[in-house]
Parts: sequence; structure tokens; C-alpha cells
Amino acid sequence: MLTAVTEPTRRDNVSPRMLILIGVLLIVVGIVIWAVLGVPGVLGVIALAVGVIAVIVGSARAARAANERDAAVSSAARQMVSGSTVPDLATQLAKLSALRDSGAITESDYEKAKRQLLDRP
Repeated sequence: MLTAVTEPTRRDNVSPRMLILIGVLLIVVGIVIWAVLGVPGVLGVIALAVGVIAVIVGSARAARAANERDAAVSSAARQMVSGSTVPDLATQLAKLSALRDSGAITESDYEKAKRQLLDRP
């Protein structure tokens, strides 16, 4: 049975986008502190360092989530292409469309899986 592709479960509640946003804001705060004081100052350096780390970690999490989602979509598409779960192409395309419409997969994931279905022998 085809299952919906969802965002990977995380131990924390901070999304990669939020982490990147927080990082950018901390970098801006560090730069403002530096500009106001004329020297970086301890708080400015801490804000810059934590901001850079948050951006790096957020970017890594976003990349990992994208890779996990791509792997899940590819697996679901292979399962559909093999014909072991759904009897005909129209039903398979309808299920893919429903996944896209529900937000479980992105438009690009939908197009990739649809292309795999249509290109099968």
C-alpha cells in the first residue's frame, strides 16, 4: 500500500527554516552591536558565532530532510511502478495527485514520480 510522504520526525520542534531565520537575525544583531560599539564586543561576537552555527545547522537539517523526502518519494514511485500495490496507471496517477493535493509531496516530487510511472515499459 502506498503511504503518504511526510516530513521526517524530529526530536526537537525547531524547523530548519526557523533555525536559519534565527541564525540570520543573530548575525544581524551581532553586526548592529559591532556598529554601535565600534568594536565587536563580547555580546556581538557571541551573537555572530551562534548565528553562524544556527544557519549551518539549519541548512544541514533542511538538506537532510530533503534527502529523506526524495528517498521516500522514490521508494513510493518504485513501489507503484512495480505494480505490486496498484493495478493500473490511472489509479496510480490519481493516488499521486491526491498526495500532491494534500501537501504530502511537493509539485517537483509529483512530477518526478509521474515521469517514472509514465516512462515504465
